[in-house]
Amino acid sequence: MSSTTMDAHTTIERNSGLDLIQLFGRLCLAMVFFASGLFKIPDWAATMAMMTAKDLPMPELLLGGAAALQIVAGAFLLLGWHTRLAALVLAGFTVVATVIFHGFWNSPPDRFEFDFVVFMSNVALFGALLFIAGAGGGRHSLDNVPQD
Repeated sequence: MSSTTMDAHTTIERNSGLDLIQLFGRLCLAMVFFASGLFKIPDWAATMAMMTAKDLPMPELLLGGAAALQIVAGAFLLLGWHTRLAALVLAGFTVVATVIFHGFWNSPPDRFEFDFVVFMSNVALFGALLFIAGAGGGRHSLDNVPQD
């Protein structure tokens, strides 16, 4: 039997390992954002100080919005619900936050290496989010639950 004539059951069994890898990758990525949003709450004052130092307008509102966005979109990504939209929103957030807070080209010498490494790590996160936005949540996601 050729691979093009295999029945659906065989195809599902053959891909189940890859489906689990995709699920695990999505969960790992989601936890980065979900945890970051949660950790902003107890570290509110320090994060506010960092945002104020960047002369951002309405830093308290922006901080609340950033925390909420990371928690909600991170949870959507975690569950695989509206996965593509959540990934695109987090990708946009990542670009903005990276340019504002880790623009290594403006960093003083003692922060240059740190900001460069974080910038490049965030480029990798951005790429992973774009991949999820293109591929979707996968077989093990709420997006893939049949609708009645």
